[in-house]
Amino acid sequence: MTMQRMDKLAQMDPMVRALRNKQVNGVSLALFFMCIVAGIAAAAVLDARGVGDDVIAAVVIGFVLLGIFLLFALKIANQWEKAIVLRFGKFRGLRGPGLFWMVPIVDSVPMWIDHRVMVTPFNAEKTLTQDTTQSTCPP
Repeated sequence: MTMQRMDKLAQMDPMVRALRNKQVNGVSLALFFMCIVAGIAAAAVLDARGVGDDVIAAVVIGFVLLGIFLLFALKIANQWEKAIVLRFGKFRGLRGPGLFWMVPIVDSVPMWIDHRVMVTPFNAEKTLTQDTTQSTCPP
């Protein structure tokens, strides 16, 4: 899908806009699922040892909360991008390219800056040369 097509879809669909704003990336999603699996494994181990249900529930909830934090705190900017980070609406700085952390509710990324070279069309007919201009000075 081309960028122009995604931009048109982003104007229409808020779900595409959320994906375009990079709310969740693959690395943070993988860490989230690892925390869920670790919580399930910890629950199985604690249950086998005869630990109470309230402790098992607290451990599982802790792993789920850690996974949710990692899901929304870890961001990745591509080589050609930088992210504008705002903390409570005040400019905090530019982050990227690469991996960076945010505080999920406190920090926000309203915009991603693209540093790639943008090509503009150039027509040779519109170029001013000496033979296409009239001289105002008498010879």
